Amino acid sequence: IERWATGLNDYWPTIQGGLATLPFEINAVAERINEECRYADEVINDHLDMLIELLQGYKDLCKRFEEALQIEQRAIQKATNQNKRSLTTNEVSTKNDNLNSIEKRNNHALKCIQTETQLIYANLEAFVYILSSLGNIQSKVSSDLLDIWKSFSNKISELGQTYVNKSSIQRTNTIGLKNK
Repeated sequence: IERWATGLNDYWPTIQGGLATLPFEINAVAERINEECRYADEVINDHLDMLIELLQGYKDLCKRFEEALQIEQRAIQKATNQNKRSLTTNEVSTKNDNLNSIEKRNNHALKCIQTETQLIYANLEAFVYILSSLGNIQSKVSSDLLDIWKSFSNKISELGQTYVNKSSIQRTNTIGLKNK
């Protein structure tokens, strides 16, 4: 920059020299953020995805069970209504066998849901672990970034102080020259 643009202000060369060191600080911030994102993608997101899939599967299982239960209840009601009409003993025995079969299927389905429920509760601990890990990671990253930004701030302050010191020396020299 030409002297005519800056006048007596020599701050621009000082800034140019100081700015040369700042990319290291900015790169450190970018690197740390990239590391955190990679770790979050690899660990935290994988755990969350697993838990979400598990919960979605459980929700689907419960929905299918409820739908099947409604269909079977209608079948039982229909069979009961038909039993009220006069049926032969052979037809009654077939209807009772069907009702027993429905009851066995319901019991088996309930057992499956009970097992899946236990699996969900066992994995709820994983949810606490995931949230705890996420909190710890964010805390560590924030601490690291704080240190990096403090270093950045210190370098900027040093840059400003360099100029102030340089300016006061020049002013002293200039004042001394005028007095002579």
